[in-house]
Amino acid sequence: NLCDDILYKPQLFPPTYYGVGPETSFLNAIADVKGHLEKQLVEVLKSDHTCAELAKEVLRMSKNLISDVLTFLLSSTSLQQADKLPSTEIVQLWQALPENGHPLPGRVNRKMQRNMAGAWRMHIGMLFAAILRDEFCVSLFDRVCAEEEKG
Repeated sequence: NLCDDILYKPQLFPPTYYGVGPETSFLNAIADVKGHLEKQLVEVLKSDHTCAELAKEVLRMSKNLISDVLTFLLSSTSLQQADKLPSTEIVQLWQALPENGHPLPGRVNRKMQRNMAGAWRMHIGMLFAAILRDEFCVSLFDRVCAEEEKG
């Protein structure tokens, strides 16, 4: 960087004495500037790291909120077929979605599909299926699933 280049060539900037106070050195001033810039860089990097952590936490909390709300709503319906599923988490519900319009065909589970077939034909089931197929829901939860599989 520029500060280092200047500091490595002291012969280009000899100290100057004006007869008042200590010698004034351009190199000392550059060294001070470099120190201040390094401190500011550390603060900026801390801030960026903190922002990334906060964004990750918001994403996690959003996923949990959506999952919990859907589970709560599902528990208050007459969709008793969901009782046969291992859980009512979104990734489990995806496996039980009908093949027609399935957002993730690779995640289909035939047994779960058979258990939930009647539920998806009910109005409340159609609403849940629409939410589960929604682009936002798929991008949010599929990303999480992919990260867990790599994991």
